[in-house]
Amino acid sequence: MSIAVQRFDCMLKVLVGVVLEIRALLWFLCRLSVDGDSWAGDLLEFLMGGPDGRPRNALLAALVAEFVQSAHRFLHRSENDAAQHHIIRSARDFKSTKKELEVLFEGVDGGSPLVLKRTYTAGYVSLMREAMQFEETRAVVGGGALLFYQEGAKDDAVMEWVASAMGNILNIKKVLLAELGSEYDTSVVSALEPSLGRKVFVSFSFFGWNEIFLLV
Repeated sequence: MSIAVQRFDCMLKVLVGVVLEIRALLWFLCRLSVDGDSWAGDLLEFLMGGPDGRPRNALLAALVAEFVQSAHRFLHRSENDAAQHHIIRSARDFKSTKKELEVLFEGVDGGSPLVLKRTYTAGYVSLMREAMQFEETRAVVGGGALLFYQEGAKDDAVMEWVASAMGNILNIKKVLLAELGSEYDTSVVSALEPSLGRKVFVSFSFFGWNEIFLLV
């Protein structure tokens, strides 16, 4: 498997920084735009503009941060040699990560994905919504130009924006789980999962020899 854990570290730091400091970032980009830095205006439009005036990319950044954080925990648990060779624990951790991603982005038992629920206040989408107050209308003018405009939207509309960006996450989730599953998802070790933490002896007969293995 060729997934670089360090890349997930870098992405997570940047994305979390964007979410937690989104308002400061926007005002900084507005100031740079007034000073004539065109790249700042382009980035501002990328985050908050969109062809339909919806801040889809800002919300997508929050969704990706949620996804990367979940995957990041599993990759760090499995990156050292000891963890990689503990097949029972690795299978258990993979199963747990797979379930966590399902709850976050797909929901269970017909329910809504966790990231869409306002009660999930610790989520990055909720933090982004709290910081930006999308229900309010805002406009920033500088240098004789409109630098930033946010048209107020109702709660249901904002949730539709988030849901419209969810397809990107589901595609990434499918690829990542397929890659991780090829190494960590096996029925045999999953079946042994309840024995984690105890010594498990597995024996079989091979050409008359009785072989005994100790899984720790």
